[in-house]
Amino acid sequence: MIEIAKVGDVLPGGMMFVKAGERELCLCNVNGEYYAVSRRCGHMNAPLNMGTLDGYILTCGLHNISFDVRTGKSLCPMVPHYMPGAPIQSSTVDNYMGWVEDLIKHTTICDIKTYKAIVEGDSIKVDI
Repeated sequence: MIEIAKVGDVLPGGMMFVKAGERELCLCNVNGEYYAVSRRCGHMNAPLNMGTLDGYILTCGLHNISFDVRTGKSLCPMVPHYMPGAPIQSSTVDNYMGWVEDLIKHTTICDIKTYKAIVEGDSIKVDI
């Protein structure tokens, strides 16, 4: 077990980026229970600690892909529509955004790895 943070470093409902050896993790506090998951999104590798946490649901800030922090399972069978409602200013941008949207639709969403997190005294430790 490796210490990655102190109790109180992450407020309930919060997340933070931590390193455990060479691994990048996202430490989540769900009502005083701690969960550690791989920091990178299973869709396009975006940093998950920059997303949002709503209960056990961690949502990537890049494309709104959601994961359950207890299991690491993706809750999105497919990528949501890219930038819904975003204004398009020109046909060049329109073509580019259409191309990006097509690529994203064909990108696989992988589950993220979870790590057992425990509290010992005032330390939060993970098993890597």
